[in-house]
Amino acid sequence: MYNSDSASRLQPEDSCKASFGAELCVNGDVVARYGVFIGDRTNNEAEYSGILATLRHALALRPARVCFRVDNKLVCEQLCGRWACRAPYLVAMYEACVGLIGDIKAMLGTENVIVEHVCREYNAGADSLANVAIDNYNPGAHVNGVVVNENWQPYAPVR
Repeated sequence: MYNSDSASRLQPEDSCKASFGAELCVNGDVVARYGVFIGDRTNNEAEYSGILATLRHALALRPARVCFRVDNKLVCEQLCGRWACRAPYLVAMYEACVGLIGDIKAMLGTENVIVEHVCREYNAGADSLANVAIDNYNPGAHVNGVVVNENWQPYAPVR
């Protein structure tokens, strides 16, 4: 099971600091954690960045079944096909996610892939990682914005 979340904070100069956090849990135990600072992005862009990271990781990991949990209702409803993605700045990320979900379903079978919305309190680990990434980001020390990488093995970009 993957949990992902984002953080986005408006800065005095009208820019945002944004990040995402992701966790992989197996049988209830957190086995991998990832927190990345992504710079001046909206909260929804950061949410999509987080789920993209989990989708890519799952595609490389090839589990028998997988569940992706997000606490952003918009992202969940869009990825489940219940709401349209009309924001031009999100369409490319949305399409990349939908493509990866299709690839994972083709690999594992549709019945073995779930995208679900969870209440914020059930996503505390990923939320914490997103905040750690914003609070601790140092451009000289964190290559590609990666602030936390615990057992999150590198993978080749899929698309």
